[in-house]
Amino acid sequence: MTTNGTAPPNPAETLSNDNDLSAGAVDFMVLHCLEIADDDGEHDLIVELIDLYLADAIDRLGAIAVAISNKDSESLKRSTHVFKGSSSSLGAVQLAVDCERMQGLADDGAWAKIQTLYRALQDEFVRVRRTLIAEREVRQRCDY
Repeated sequence: MTTNGTAPPNPAETLSNDNDLSAGAVDFMVLHCLEIADDDGEHDLIVELIDLYLADAIDRLGAIAVAISNKDSESLKRSTHVFKGSSSSLGAVQLAVDCERMQGLADDGAWAKIQTLYRALQDEFVRVRRTLIAEREVRQRCDY
């Protein structure tokens, strides 16, 4: 429960609609650079990173939602900072940009704009998630 007695939105429920196009959601050059750095040849680092990112992202989006519901700018800045870094690391550039914008809005206490941006952040995560899942499936099939 939030401080105003309402439950924060459930990110898993809002992320279930995969009808949006995912083109351009991930900068594959970032994944390619990570692949070059993976020199052990025994496992696919990219698949592992995708799995870790996707597992953590739902928690991050949930923490952001709670911070917004509670109008807790410090928690919001921390959560968006972490999500920005992990998203950027996997090439989810627009997600990282949106997180950075949200951090700035938190400083200003612009909660209506933050709420609108949160919805955009969720939509962008749906695109990123779909793209990363497809990439993971290709890599597992091809046994990179």
